[in-house]
Amino acid sequence: MFIFNAYKKMDEQQCVSIGVNSCAGILLVYFVIIQNRFLHLDLWNDEVYTFKFFILQSYRTIVTDYHVPNNHILLNLFYRLYLDITGIRTLSDAFNHPFLLRLPQLIFAVITLIFTFRASGILFNKKVALLSLLLLVTTIPYVNFTPQIRGYNLSMMLFLLLFYYSLRYFEFGRKTLVPLISIFTALLIYTIPSNMYTVITMETLLGGLFILKLWRPHLLLPYTKQATITLMFAILGGVLLSFLLYYPVLKHVFLNDYVSYLPFRFSNLLEYFPHVIHCFNSNRGIMLAVAAAVTIFFFKNAGKSVFGMIGLSGMVLGPFLLVFVLGNNVPDRVFVTLAPLYAICVASFFDVFFIRWLTAWQAKGLFIGMMAIFCIFNLNLELCRIDRELMADIESDGRRQDLYFNYYLAHFRPQAEVSAISNDETLSKLPVLIVGCEPHDIPHYLEEKNLAYLNDSVNVQTALSDHQSILLVTNHPNKVPQDSNFHVKKLSPDNNYHTFFLLTNIKSPD
Repeated sequence: MFIFNAYKKMDEQQCVSIGVNSCAGILLVYFVIIQNRFLHLDLWNDEVYTFKFFILQSYRTIVTDYHVPNNHILLNLFYRLYLDITGIRTLSDAFNHPFLLRLPQLIFAVITLIFTFRASGILFNKKVALLSLLLLVTTIPYVNFTPQIRGYNLSMMLFLLLFYYSLRYFEFGRKTLVPLISIFTALLIYTIPSNMYTVITMETLLGGLFILKLWRPHLLLPYTKQATITLMFAILGGVLLSFLLYYPVLKHVFLNDYVSYLPFRFSNLLEYFPHVIHCFNSNRGIMLAVAAAVTIFFFKNAGKSVFGMIGLSGMVLGPFLLVFVLGNNVPDRVFVTLAPLYAICVASFFDVFFIRWLTAWQAKGLFIGMMAIFCIFNLNLELCRIDRELMADIESDGRRQDLYFNYYLAHFRPQAEVSAISNDETLSKLPVLIVGCEPHDIPHYLEEKNLAYLNDSVNVQTALSDHQSILLVTNHPNKVPQDSNFHVKKLSPDNNYHTFFLLTNIKSPD
């Protein structure tokens, strides 16, 4: 009888494991489907600048030129090699192959999702792992940053690899993992210097764990002093290696016009933390707040999960505290690397529900299924809302670029608009006046089609005093100037970030 019950229990565990892995696979497929709408988008301002001044330059230029922080060196080195393989040689080629260029970013994102699932499985259990994956797949900032040809997506992947193999080292103590951890640390920092915030936080928490082990050696903590100190030195070695990689541009990386230091800037806490967490919640704040409240109230029921919860909470909070202490003025996107950690942390809060109320695996499955329906439905509603608000920005006077709203992820099609003009024999001969837009998107698309555009100092009146007709392209089509002296005809089929107009003098210019 005992053998039969043990076999039955093992059979149930196998079924649950197969079910969880199958659901994880379905979520990955769903994520790829969601991303399909972004993978064909045209290159936007920062991407064009990155390609023109770094990726399409020599390898030497990439590692030695840091005139702006756009040079996410490791990513640009990867893309330089990728272009050599794919045969893309010019900016024009890049404009014509956005899907091919964004595809590696999707691969980075899928790897991040896989290791988020695996890391949360080690730290907690399969249920939390599946919830972590579900929450991350339906987190707006993660969805937004996946297709972008910038270093943030690569940073998330490298950090999750670092985090996962650090947990593996704690679990098994394999010495072969130590150099791997150092390499991932170095590559993470070499991608974007601001990843130092996360690395410093991780190193500080490990130091705290080591001190706790010395102070309370009798506590049954899931790590050893030897493992902790080894891991600290492995990460420190990675930091030193990153400085060596940065050596040709070290001064420009940490001392440039974009980096400011005003220690203990309290406004940083008030500005960054609430905004970033609000974006990570992605309109699921009430649900996540309830889970956190239940966890705090029934803290004793969390069992072995307490250690992981506290550690993850510290990992999420650490970079915000560092920005406060150092007083750096940074864009909110530097915190997007925390999105996977935040997903794991919040998923762990729901473990209390499983431990206290949902003991049967059928009940757990039903709960996770209901969560999936809610999160997926919410994601699609939010994507539709973002689409509407970005159009509202175009039709008013807005232009948002943050973790949640990015003007280049909807109603952005410069390649199609410029191609339509260049294919018209009459229109292609007219000069183009650019009003608004960005300095490194539409001008380069016009140049790619050999279309002439006017100097920034020229306005509509000046242009029409020299030409019978001109083309005007603007990111705010409802603000095109109207005048009794010229006729305005909209050429674009509908409003978008690069709407074209034909302006014609009613009278011939003098």
